[in-house]
Amino acid sequence: MAEFIFENKKVYYETYGQGQPILLLNGIMMSTASWNAFKRSFSAANKLILVDLLDQGKSQRLNEEYKHSLQVNMLNALLEHIDEPVLNIVGISYGSAIGLQFALKYPANVRRLVVFNGAGRTSKWLTEIGWAWNEALKLPDGKGYYYTTIPPIYSTRFYDEHYEWMKKRAQKLIPYFGTQHVKESLKRLTLSSEGYDITDKLFNIKCKT
Repeated sequence: MAEFIFENKKVYYETYGQGQPILLLNGIMMSTASWNAFKRSFSAANKLILVDLLDQGKSQRLNEEYKHSLQVNMLNALLEHIDEPVLNIVGISYGSAIGLQFALKYPANVRRLVVFNGAGRTSKWLTEIGWAWNEALKLPDGKGYYYTTIPPIYSTRFYDEHYEWMKKRAQKLIPYFGTQHVKESLKRLTLSSEGYDITDKLFNIKCKT
């Protein structure tokens, strides 16, 4: 559990274990704490690196809008800070977009890349889904944002089979989504994805993916 400074901004990260390094990149609503159930298994034979991207978790909340490039450059600074020039990257959703762009900009630093729920661009459809999310942030508590964003992420079968788990999740996330500084961060994170499009560059990713 540590911090470093990137462009006068505090970045929180965690490292566990020894071996070939694996960097996990969060989805838009996640933080390092989202990986708690996986820390032991992922670090059993590897060096596990978790990081809160800017505007996430324990990293600094920003005041201005930005693009994905800020997160990509921050990760490069993190690698220099922890002296891990080459690693494996695993990204989910928002984190997959950051991972893909990192692999394009810093190909020598990525041994392997794994992306889940990823996209090479923010389509018009996805852009307007983001607008709906940000409209829900205007509601007084976190219920509107939770029910706008969370149920569509899961399949009908998963939701039915894990409904009690989902209800417990709602109890934790609704108050979190209702916190003002979290609302502001989620809005900026969502807006940072607008205009993202690397579909014409994906063939340039040479690492095993």
